[in-house]
Amino acid sequence: MKMKKSAFFILGLLTCLSTYAQKPDWQNQYIIQRNKLQPHASFVVFPKETDRTRITDSEKYQLLNGDWKFYWSINPSERPKNFFQPSFDDSEWNLIPVPSNWQLHGYGYPIYVNHPYAFADSRSPFTEMVKPVPPLVPNDYNPVGSYRKVINISNEWVEEKVILHFGAVSSAMYVWVNGQKVGYSQGSKTPAEFDISNYVKPGKNLLAVEVLRWSDGSYLECQDFWRLSGITRDVYLHSRPKSYIADIDAQTTLINEYQDGNLKLRISVSANGKKNKKVEVRLLDEDKLLYSDSQSLNKKALKDTLEFMKEFKGIIPWSAEIPKLYTLQVNYYEGEQVLEATKIRIGFRTSEIVKNQLLVNGKPVLLKGVDLHEHHHITGHVVDEETMLKDIELMKKFNINAVRTSHYPQPELWYDLCDEYGIYVVDEANIESHGMYYGKESLAKDSTWRLAHLDRTIRMVERDKNHPSVIIWSLGNEAGNGTNFYTTYNWIKQRDPSRPVQYERVQKGWGKTADFDWNTDIIVPMYSSIESLEIFAKNFDRPVIMCEYAHSMGNSTGNLQDYWDMIESKPSLQGGFIWDWIDQGLLKKDENGEEFFAYGGDYGPNGTPTDRNFLANGVVGSDRSLHPAMWEVKKVYANIAFDAVDISEGKVKVLNKNFFKGLENVEYHWEILENGLNISSGVLLPHDVAHQQSGELKIPIPSELSDDKEYFLNVRAVVINEEPFLPKGHEITAEQFLIKGEYPMKGPSLSKEKMKVISDEEVIRINGNDFQYEFNIKNGYLSSIVTNEEEMMIGSLTPNFWRPPTDNDFGNRMPKRLKMWKDASAKQLLGSFEINNGKDKYVAISSNKKYKKLNKIAIKAIYTLLTVPGTIEMEYVISNDGSMEVSTSLVGVPDSLPEIPRLGNYFKIEEQYNQVMYYGRGPFENYWDRKTAAFVGKYSTRVEDMYVPYIRPQENGHRTDVRWVTFTNKDGQGIRIQSPALVEFNAHHFDMDVLDPGVTKMQRHTTDVKKEDFVAINIDHK
Repeated sequence: MKMKKSAFFILGLLTCLSTYAQKPDWQNQYIIQRNKLQPHASFVVFPKETDRTRITDSEKYQLLNGDWKFYWSINPSERPKNFFQPSFDDSEWNLIPVPSNWQLHGYGYPIYVNHPYAFADSRSPFTEMVKPVPPLVPNDYNPVGSYRKVINISNEWVEEKVILHFGAVSSAMYVWVNGQKVGYSQGSKTPAEFDISNYVKPGKNLLAVEVLRWSDGSYLECQDFWRLSGITRDVYLHSRPKSYIADIDAQTTLINEYQDGNLKLRISVSANGKKNKKVEVRLLDEDKLLYSDSQSLNKKALKDTLEFMKEFKGIIPWSAEIPKLYTLQVNYYEGEQVLEATKIRIGFRTSEIVKNQLLVNGKPVLLKGVDLHEHHHITGHVVDEETMLKDIELMKKFNINAVRTSHYPQPELWYDLCDEYGIYVVDEANIESHGMYYGKESLAKDSTWRLAHLDRTIRMVERDKNHPSVIIWSLGNEAGNGTNFYTTYNWIKQRDPSRPVQYERVQKGWGKTADFDWNTDIIVPMYSSIESLEIFAKNFDRPVIMCEYAHSMGNSTGNLQDYWDMIESKPSLQGGFIWDWIDQGLLKKDENGEEFFAYGGDYGPNGTPTDRNFLANGVVGSDRSLHPAMWEVKKVYANIAFDAVDISEGKVKVLNKNFFKGLENVEYHWEILENGLNISSGVLLPHDVAHQQSGELKIPIPSELSDDKEYFLNVRAVVINEEPFLPKGHEITAEQFLIKGEYPMKGPSLSKEKMKVISDEEVIRINGNDFQYEFNIKNGYLSSIVTNEEEMMIGSLTPNFWRPPTDNDFGNRMPKRLKMWKDASAKQLLGSFEINNGKDKYVAISSNKKYKKLNKIAIKAIYTLLTVPGTIEMEYVISNDGSMEVSTSLVGVPDSLPEIPRLGNYFKIEEQYNQVMYYGRGPFENYWDRKTAAFVGKYSTRVEDMYVPYIRPQENGHRTDVRWVTFTNKDGQGIRIQSPALVEFNAHHFDMDVLDPGVTKMQRHTTDVKKEDFVAINIDHK
């Protein structure tokens, strides 16, 4: 019976394979490549003597980037069938740059969806496929790009091996050379290489490539980013001898209590077995030779792997703080002739799990990270070296030390730069089948997809294995869990036991009910609450590092300090990755030629599937400009902190949070502010504080400080000597301490002069010397401020409980949940409107009446709120010096109501009063949950400069802990607002409604926000 069952099983499998063999390669999960070469580590042969090796540094490479002939077809049936033949006439074809996304050059259009499949979406107007049916993709709408390029091959190259390299192609491709089919590839974020030696000839050769927008491989590429197509990374030819270096596997760990280095080196070569050959290896520290050895190959072997081992005393370990690299040279000889030579940069470090902590070089480092998509605001998924260097520069300047390559491997160059400049990398496989979700239909549970999962994992590991910056492998993202991920986990652990492996989808349940499957070495939750982190740290014996948190969409990234207070309090909590690094906007022009950053829904016909601006989650903008949240990230992520010991004596503790690096290159700049103005400053020379240690600064605080003024101490950690991307004078971090006092609130300067109070049918006027206030009798609102015979106000001052929603507000349904408060701002019923009679009593205001002349007048309006229980009381006390005290009180509101978005007052003044000076937190936008980096000081700006152009307009530009603010014209005339308690404010040249789409999120852009001829001001309690 067992044999019969086995026979039936084998027969069934053969039948299954036969069925799938009838399908095209690009709709067959069993076919992931044809004739593609095995993956290997990235290295350049015969490089020039430069620090960084590039293919352009060697004569053995021919870069094929540039203009290619291109033809776009709407589906495979309509593609030009014989375009790969040399005789095919492409004279009418257009040119397209390679690398590029063809949608950004007028062919088709970009699509953005988060977790659905763009090719199988019920919202789609362009395909009949309304739900995913793996491995099928649409036949009616599946665009095909046909590429042709004439390449020149020298006589010398034809005598050797010629390798064709594609850095990345989305999503699947066929390749022909001189009319002959070479192979097939899918997997859009790792290289595809083909040996085309038997297809080329001396002189001109035709290279033809057919790229399908969607293939069965697309089922594993359902990531939260633009769905774009094309040849997206470098294409080049590579000349290799018949015998060549096939792979380099350099395992570089630390031994002997992390003091010494251990090199385990495996060099794989392809040999022809005819002559004596040897491999020589050399390790250099800059120009100093540390090690040299050589081994001969087996003369009869066609392939061979040589192993070298060496220990190094007193090696300098690699870390993100001290990214020490050594140069490994590999020379391959035939007799005395060098067949090939290469060099790679390596670093000695360990990455391991000990008990419940991730240790790098024996230390429980904290990953202060961001998630990184491959994005450029003009070129889409094509990112050049200049842009990568800009990313590294910003990360170093803003204290980011880690990147998760969400959700696919980055170009090889990225890892070189992370090695060189010091960034910890979580390298993530190009696997996300989110559109199948996590239940029984999950592809993680379908063993017919095992090979596809494995191939993507293997190609990542084999390519990136020699990079010290890669400290963790990630199996993928949001693809469920099951047999295929058990297999990929086990494969990595066997292939590379030197690094931990993580995967987020092992999590089952949330909070107290959470549990985790076995195939992750690290618990990597998404968007855990602070309370959940505490539970994880208490209940599980693995390190906890959030793979995504602090969803930085639009105006966001609040509570970051709260997260890190928890992280730094529990040993097994070791950081996380902010989602994410960059807004994925694409530069576009509107009908008037004005540029803006487009997002999902801005391309394609009506009904094109889209998740709108959910791809704009960056701490930097689409063009790498800084969002205000970046300053908070810099402050919270800093590896230097200051604590007060005794501020009155000027004693401040300096804590070095680095795990490997001292503070010998840091000096401390200090300043003392009196009511926001600098009265004293200086520089303290460096304290060489060792890693994870503290020192103390003694700052000379003046012995006599006034009792009626407010004093702050600012201390800044500043770079002394230039470091990579950190120029001399760069501020690493800073802290502010209150020395003493509160800002003095000056009351009105009363005189004997009396004010006139007159009412008519519409208003009641209070007239003083060079000023006049008017209140509307029908609604009780302040409606006019006249000073020096000029009207300042437009409209009325009204109580306000509403602020425009942010992007994340829509995520928690704030516009719908709290709409009652928006309506409460717009709908109030005047219950009483009274004036003080000069004897601390109020009487009702009536029309056509003169009131007693006084040097101080009080007016009170009480409103019933129509959409929530309670009343709002507005009291105005006007003094004869022209000042007016405004008090807003919310009374009788039950605690059972949902939170209030804002409590304050809203009014508009004339456009000319656009010069802003304030004493509060700044200079950049800040909110009560994102203000630790914003220091109290005196700041000057303009109203137009307070606007923050988030990709989708929303609440922005706020300032907190404000003592006073002035709005003046160019002559210094205007109004001053101050408060005995701290207030908040913002101001714009447009109404709040411009930013408020209501309960439904609108498709709006910065070009929809137009400057108007007024200044709209919010003065808030909170």
